[in-house]
Amino acid sequence: MKTFKAYNRPLTGNLRLDGGKHGFSHDAPVAALADRGKLTNVPNIIDSTTLIDVFRLLFENVEFNAELYELTFSNPYGPKEIYLDDKTLARSRSIFGMIPAILHRGHKLNLDGLPEGCSMGDRPTDWYFDVLTQFGVKIEHTENNMTLTWSNRIAPAINFDYPTMTGTVIAIAAASVVGGRTTIRNGSVEPSCLEEINCAKSMGVTFEDQLPKLTITGKPRHGSIEWQVLHDRVHAATFLTAGLLSGGNVSVSADKNLNIPEFVKFLKQAGVKYVDEGNHIEVWFPSEKGYLDPVHINTGSEPLFSSDWMAPLVLLLATRSKGRSIITDNVFPDRLQCLDNLRKIGLNNVTVEKTIIDGRKALLATIDGNPHLKLKGGDVGMCTDLRGSTALALSALVSEDDITIEDDFHLRRGYENYEASIAKLTGGQE
Repeated sequence: MKTFKAYNRPLTGNLRLDGGKHGFSHDAPVAALADRGKLTNVPNIIDSTTLIDVFRLLFENVEFNAELYELTFSNPYGPKEIYLDDKTLARSRSIFGMIPAILHRGHKLNLDGLPEGCSMGDRPTDWYFDVLTQFGVKIEHTENNMTLTWSNRIAPAINFDYPTMTGTVIAIAAASVVGGRTTIRNGSVEPSCLEEINCAKSMGVTFEDQLPKLTITGKPRHGSIEWQVLHDRVHAATFLTAGLLSGGNVSVSADKNLNIPEFVKFLKQAGVKYVDEGNHIEVWFPSEKGYLDPVHINTGSEPLFSSDWMAPLVLLLATRSKGRSIITDNVFPDRLQCLDNLRKIGLNNVTVEKTIIDGRKALLATIDGNPHLKLKGGDVGMCTDLRGSTALALSALVSEDDITIEDDFHLRRGYENYEASIAKLTGGQE
């Protein structure tokens, strides 16, 4: 059980952003191709520590300094059999991206199931294995598991029917250790994929063009890597949303450009006063008016408004806007399962229906915003995905009483200490 305090006062202040879940999970697949390395700004979250456990299967020396957020590794093991059990696979879907690094040095990989992470309806995996087989990976199925080996390396021409983020991560990593020219068409333009490319470039991998179209010339050996993980862009949206939910004034900052243009566009459409200085964004709730304006947003794979920001956005519009908003998502039609939890505490002004957008199953959420709506608080049960769990935690900012989540496992997959971050925005008061 985890309880989140109902602060019932405006949040104020600045948060320095942690290293990103996506940033690390996209840098790690290429960094692990090197013989040794040092990664900084590595977030201390369940998703990251799961991938660090994979590093320990690949390297004799692996150290993670959780206080300094530094990961160092060296002395790769020679070919062996690597087994990933169902408990490990259940902790992070990002393990998919590590498969090229696992197979790179001749290891045989046995999977006791599939990498999972969030559970929110149908999430195709066939296209990830299709990418691997195009690179020459051999996959054998047995009654209880799957075995992968990579003895014949091919530089393929990959054409994605849909710009899958994980598929793009896998393809970039595999191409980085394949001789010849790999081409990718219709790849994901998610910014952490661009960071993966920059990380690979620092190791000597050659790239032509830019996503969604790439030509990659890899090499079979990479000596060393030193790289700083990109900040967490989802955290930027989370804590700016927290500031608006509380009726406050909050800012977030990082070393690099925050790069959340669609979220900034939403702020403008909703009538939020904001300042965007690239690596620093500040928002003020429009207290004189007392509410946000309604919006129509199509979420999905970037460059659209990110599907990862959808659940907190719906909570914000339901409790702080006035008028009818329409939000769609054609990536995860079951993204808003957290509404079942929030309805227990009085969120009664959001309806969801299934539809088809661009030939894909999608959801359409209708939000009749009520800026005077106050949730009652209490036990909201458990949500089985990270972003929905984030919305449950954020609901404490618009509740009369504390919020209790039965299991915060999924929240901890993406946040080292969500409560401490919120506490910093209340002057450190508990």
